[in-house]
Amino acid sequence: MKNNNKTVLVFLVVIIAISLITYFLYNKNKAIVPVPAPVVNVPTAPIVTATIYSNKDYGFDFTLPDTWKGYSVVQNTWKGNPLNARTKEETGPKFLIRNPKWTNTLPYEDIPVLVFTSAQWSSYIKENFSVSSAPFLASELGKNNKYVFVLPPRWNFDYSEGYKEAEEIIKSNPLKGFDLQSNASGKLNTDVICEGALSYVSFPDSASANKFVTECKEGKHPEVIKKYMDKMNIPSGAAI
Repeated sequence: MKNNNKTVLVFLVVIIAISLITYFLYNKNKAIVPVPAPVVNVPTAPIVTATIYSNKDYGFDFTLPDTWKGYSVVQNTWKGNPLNARTKEETGPKFLIRNPKWTNTLPYEDIPVLVFTSAQWSSYIKENFSVSSAPFLASELGKNNKYVFVLPPRWNFDYSEGYKEAEEIIKSNPLKGFDLQSNASGKLNTDVICEGALSYVSFPDSASANKFVTECKEGKHPEVIKKYMDKMNIPSGAAI
């Protein structure tokens, strides 16, 4: 009886051992099925495009966001008031870069660019004249071999519609100056010169002013060209 029990016990142990060995061999040789990595959708960055205003007469490019496509530019004149007896009144071109959403009923914030000659800028930073009642100076946006491009102080203090957007544009350093060729080998832009004369010549009415500009472009007011050339230190051999 005891021998039978031992035989049964040995048999069970052998069966269990074979089962365990089979189990471990099966799991060891079982093919490993790769688990695919989860797909993560990464949003692509938006493509940023730009609109560029290029001023060939004074030599600068101004980069605007593409939302300003359809912008306009208004040209007039800045005036500098003398701060001492040795300084005369200074003037120069002023460009207002205008948001395309601008309307008479809802004017958006303009971005102004004042154009100084190098000599005017040097005089200005010495505080010989002022372009604003602000207690601090205008800031330089850029320059080229002839001009310095200036942002007037308190230009955004009217807090017009979109002034925050205009401020962000200025923070992006949007103006890049490029050198102009010597006027001795190029041509003077009489349209710009004659229209600029309106800043220092007085007329009784707009019809007289328009007549003067037309005559100037026809060469009937050479004193205007001479005054411009003297102011800009342009050699007398420059072509018109």
